[in-house]
Amino acid sequence: MKSTVRITLDAGGRAAAFCHTHPDTDPAAIAVVAKLDAAMDRAAMLTALQLSSESIASAAVNTKTEVRLSLENGLAAIYAVSIVAAKNLPDLAIHRRRPKSHASEVNLLAAGRVALAEAQVNKDRLVAYGLTTIMLDTLAANIEAYAGALLRQRTAHTAQVGAVSDLKQIAREVMRLLKALHAIHRLRFKGDGELLAAWNSARNVAWPNTDRVDPPAPTTPAPPAEAPAA
Repeated sequence: MKSTVRITLDAGGRAAAFCHTHPDTDPAAIAVVAKLDAAMDRAAMLTALQLSSESIASAAVNTKTEVRLSLENGLAAIYAVSIVAAKNLPDLAIHRRRPKSHASEVNLLAAGRVALAEAQVNKDRLVAYGLTTIMLDTLAANIEAYAGALLRQRTAHTAQVGAVSDLKQIAREVMRLLKALHAIHRLRFKGDGELLAAWNSARNVAWPNTDRVDPPAPTTPAPPAEAPAA
């Protein structure tokens, strides 16, 4: 969450708490407070969604990192078997070009699925050259695990982006509601300086101080005065 959104929502929460502590019976004020409550509830839900999405995406990345090595090793084993078998089986229809170590996720999955399908079709012919059921089952499991982690990462990223965008819109709505409430309470507490000050403190959006104090300009010493002529 961006600091500007967080600061705005913090002010919205304080303002809502103040309004409930000092309720106003005016229908207009009640309506504005209700909108502020709804906005804050929505913001809380989106904040939780953003945080959970970050955790899911991070876990998915870790899973991909762990599974990728096993997936690449499984492909290497099948390619090694097929290369040996191809010497005696020239018609063997198996791609024997390994994906590069930095291959994209999509290309790695495609290569894995093609190699698995071709090895399964030629399983009976490859058994004599070292292909085992465990090799095929392990490769299939790694492909499924890698694809699942990739899907979870993409889904979580989409949810995270959506939550961030919605939180920005809610922060703008909260700012509008704070201005409306300020107009109401400024008149309501006109004769009560203590409550007016409390309201101003509650609704204050504490923007970070971006003022920069420039260092004083260096001073150049004045040249020495010339000695008077004799």
